[in-house]
Amino acid sequence: MNNLFKETRILVVGDVILDKYLFGEIDRISPEAPVPVVNVKEEVEKLGGAGNVARNAVHLGSKITLLGLIGNDKESEVIYDLTQREGIDAVFLESQNPTIVKSRVLSRGQQLLRFDLERPAVKQAGISIVSKFKEIAKSHDLVIASDYGKGALSSVPELIKICKDFNIPILVDPKGNDFEKYTGSTLITPNKKEFETIVGQCSTLEELEIRACELVKNLKIQYLLVTKGPEGMSLFDSEGACHHFKTQAEDVFDVTGAGDTVCAVMGVALSSSNYSFEEAAALANTAAGIVVKKMGAAAVEPFELEWALGKHSSKIFRNAVCPGKFCRVLKTQNKKIVFTNGCFDLIHAGHIKYLKEASELGDVLIVGLNSDSSVNRQKGPGRPVNTFIDRAEVLCGLSVVDFIIEFEEDDPLELIKAIEPDVLVKGGDYVESEIVGYNEVKRTGGQVKSLNYYDNNSSSKIINKIKNHSE
Repeated sequence: MNNLFKETRILVVGDVILDKYLFGEIDRISPEAPVPVVNVKEEVEKLGGAGNVARNAVHLGSKITLLGLIGNDKESEVIYDLTQREGIDAVFLESQNPTIVKSRVLSRGQQLLRFDLERPAVKQAGISIVSKFKEIAKSHDLVIASDYGKGALSSVPELIKICKDFNIPILVDPKGNDFEKYTGSTLITPNKKEFETIVGQCSTLEELEIRACELVKNLKIQYLLVTKGPEGMSLFDSEGACHHFKTQAEDVFDVTGAGDTVCAVMGVALSSSNYSFEEAAALANTAAGIVVKKMGAAAVEPFELEWALGKHSSKIFRNAVCPGKFCRVLKTQNKKIVFTNGCFDLIHAGHIKYLKEASELGDVLIVGLNSDSSVNRQKGPGRPVNTFIDRAEVLCGLSVVDFIIEFEEDDPLELIKAIEPDVLVKGGDYVESEIVGYNEVKRTGGQVKSLNYYDNNSSSKIINKIKNHSE
């Protein structure tokens, strides 16, 4: 399900970093120094830096090429493996230095320490990036340059010139105290601290607007997007227009990588040709509000954006597209998932009462809905009366139903395995132990419930009654 963006080809170039997260428990103070001892229980590795931009963009449906520098070490192998898993086309040049690694130590949701292993790339490395960039850039719709100040973009002015020659938009996430090297970019996306490093502190919104417009003019860029954390974002263009967006973040858990998400959403939206810069910035602002609720450098899924934007179609998943990923997102938000299933060919009063009861058992009610062919196999000729999309649209109209997922099989067992619901429910004409998925849900610590059965409420009975009346 991705109704927001067309599939495009984006080249992400910049500093590729391996992000490590070490999760553990603290139960004592070290006898060697007055510091806590963390007993590490889990280690998670993710793409960081330009890699996180690429990861965000590929999750939004674009085809991504990632160009950067990595070392000749085991960490580079991890990065290669992560890009393959994400479906990113990796074009890595070998650096004389080790792969850059940022490690974070966390306990009980709090980051205790970060330590970095890095050495700045030599000038020659940046030149080699330019050579490879010129070779591959022309086959892409848009370029995102992710500058973390590690050396991969030491020759960024040449990359901007190549993009101009090929008439390819280039978006830059800048770093450092010299923005002149980004002259001629289509868009740059500094955060407020980076912006004020260049133009000086801005005490008022009016002051920020004046200095932003001056910077746009001086750098000869088309657009400037300043991300301002809890104050939202501000977009400025070369004609002096300003657009301000209030933050969409309700709860902030971790701001790591939020700028990467903003860059990725801007790039995907603009390369789709569906959005103006103002519309793309509004989408990026919404995405930033989603990603800061997650731990570490995270990606935003299209369905999360659609939910946040309140799009009706985002409640419907055709052909069980990525239900596991979808439900993992819900669980990271501590949502209790309730699952039920059925044909729901003709919605009647019994369905309404039953679905209302089911929704009260958790935070999110997911309905597994038989495909048309599945209904036909079970119910026989002439069924379903209503197509899948019509049945799904009716269910969407019920406030108690949060999401509908289509399944092709005769029963929803594989869907239940993928979702791992907290509560599995069916109507009261089922014995709990005989409900499909009983063993699987119980095995993962979930509940299985048989709800009230309402007599004289049946789609088949209603259909027969209509037939008999017509005869």
